[in-house]
Amino acid sequence: MKNHPQLSPLSSDKTIFGWRTQLMQSSLLQLSFLLAAFLFTSLIANAVSAKETEEETFVIPAETAEIARKLRDSGLQSDHAYKIVESLSTEIGPRFAGTPQDVRARQWGVKLLSELGFSNVRVEEFPLDLWTRGDPGAEVVKITAPF
Repeated sequence: MKNHPQLSPLSSDKTIFGWRTQLMQSSLLQLSFLLAAFLFTSLIANAVSAKETEEETFVIPAETAEIARKLRDSGLQSDHAYKIVESLSTEIGPRFAGTPQDVRARQWGVKLLSELGFSNVRVEEFPLDLWTRGDPGAEVVKITAPF
């Protein structure tokens, strides 16, 4: 992962959208830190509050703590999540429900999750009421009274 000291449109990426990539990458890194901190503090808060009330003591099992550490470290060392978001944003782009872009996004998601080894990946159909433009019409009205 590159270290970008500043966010500017004139980045070293030599692309018009290089600053957006930097911003997204920075935001995902911050989100990873925030999520890891939230999970860790909620586990600690649960353990502390249970201890303070002298009810059942909640102790984080060593195995669970180790899994949390591994997830945190993996998220901090890998840019895989960023690449997934970047791929969806650049390859598929904006999509409204019921549009061809929506179909492409579903196909993209199924393919990606299948490649990542998830089982039981499928698209679930659901009813969708879409607005469609009616016949445009206009009527000229002449105001005669009282003005």
